[in-house]
Amino acid sequence: MSGLKTTNNIRCLKLTIAEPFPRVVKVRRVEKDGAVYFGPYFPASLANRTSDLISREFRLRPCSNEVF
Repeated sequence: MSGLKTTNNIRCLKLTIAEPFPRVVKVRRVEKDGAVYFGPYFPASLANRTSDLISREFRLRPCSNEVF
């Protein structure tokens, strides 16, 4: 086994551009779903800070489709 850490804490940011009102979501895996992905961010706290900054500056919605 190598000395590398697992990637559980490495996160990407997903920008859901296909939705009428886009949002930023923190995800662990990149999928082919039409969204734009940024990252990976290491440590994960950097993804959290970046997500907060983007949401605040661009006024993106923080809730999911079920709540919205």
